Amino acid sequence: MRLTDTLENSVVLNGREYRVNLAFDKVLRAFELFRNKSIPSNVKIELCLETFVINLDDTRELDYEDCVAIVSAIFENMIFTKKELKGKDEGNHEKYYDIEQDAEYIYASFMKGLRNRFI
Repeated sequence: MRLTDTLENSVVLNGREYRVNLAFDKVLRAFELFRNKSIPSNVKIELCLETFVINLDDTRELDYEDCVAIVSAIFENMIFTKKELKGKDEGNHEKYYDIEQDAEYIYASFMKGLRNRFI
């Protein structure tokens, strides 16, 4: 994959297409949601659908298993790369950063890069 490649923006389930919005802030919210142990799994799935699926009315008729399938497809095919999924079980590795704890530093680095590039 290259940065100039067109990204997927829909999931197909049972012949029906569901358009999704994978904006960076939405993906980060979903990660936070799944880390929260106090929220039941079924609520997490519903909130992920509300977060990602553009036309939520398209999902109203789906049963829970289909909703899980859509959310799983989003994470497995659009958010995580095949390499990330494959290496998931290959032992523990050192964690270099944390999205939540290092958010200010990540943002500052991003803004510095933009400033250097365009100003």
